[in-house]
Amino acid sequence: MLIYISPFINSYQQPVAPEHSFLFGHLLYLKKYGDNLPNGAHFQYMFSDIYQESFQDTGVFYLDIWPLSPMFLAVFSPKTAIIATQTNTGIASRKPDLLPRFFKPIAGGLNLFNLPKAD
Repeated sequence: MLIYISPFINSYQQPVAPEHSFLFGHLLYLKKYGDNLPNGAHFQYMFSDIYQESFQDTGVFYLDIWPLSPMFLAVFSPKTAIIATQTNTGIASRKPDLLPRFFKPIAGGLNLFNLPKAD
């Protein structure tokens, strides 16, 4: 299923990384930064390079890394990180949707790591 949501985010004037492709999202853009990294470097260094180049004024930006993942929000601002993880309880208490999928082979089913908060 192909979901194209970048125009939706851009219409709300959200910070989105440049050079978006309808077919590849930002994967080709990330490749440009990945090619500059030394062998064995962690991929998250690319996000730091993008932040330093284009988003120091906002502290956050969206990356579309479809088909590997849904829209990705990179947060570099401490103030924004506090809002997202501590102040906004709806976001802070919600566990990632993919958590049960990754814990099932290890734990065999529901456990303390992937139970919904209400349970």
